[in-house]
Amino acid sequence: MEKIRLRACALIIKDGAILLIEFANDHGDGVHYNLPAGGL
Repeated sequence: MEKIRLRACALIIKDGAILLIEFANDHGDGVHYNLPAGGL
């Protein structure tokens, strides 16, 4: 059986801007963006 991983995230909008967190990819040659979150 696979382990279920829970997380909480939030969509934060202020003055028309969305807060995103920048992550580097595993190869160090690019980035992706995600909502602020954390594991429970």
